[in-house]
Amino acid sequence: MSGVEKHKKKTSDREKEWKKKSREAKKLLARLDKAKARIQEISEEASKNVVVQYMWNRPCKIQKNLREKSGEFTTYSLLAVFFYELMRDEVTPGRVEALMISCQKQDPIKGVKLTNGWLAQYAEYCVDRLMGVEEL
Repeated sequence: MSGVEKHKKKTSDREKEWKKKSREAKKLLARLDKAKARIQEISEEASKNVVVQYMWNRPCKIQKNLREKSGEFTTYSLLAVFFYELMRDEVTPGRVEALMISCQKQDPIKGVKLTNGWLAQYAEYCVDRLMGVEEL
């Protein structure tokens, strides 16, 4: 087999391989289009059942409406600001409520024993700072 014939054969083999991959790619694209349509249907169906949705950390229109309806509130208590930011960013309001109930069962007049002295002292320091007794 001459060099020209070898080159033609290689070219022919490459073309066959390319056509085969092209057909496979077209089939995959068709499957992706079907999947995309199905995903969109599921997404639309799910959005009807969800009150608040987040997409890439951006609040959806429902969240914006809820924020507008809730209104703004001005407080003059640093403790309220602390709890607000805690519940908004770190801990669920339900968990805070459970902790509040647990704390209300304690009797501060008898004293409440805490097992980590350093943490307890820091907690008291933070309360003093928020109440204006201690400055940073």
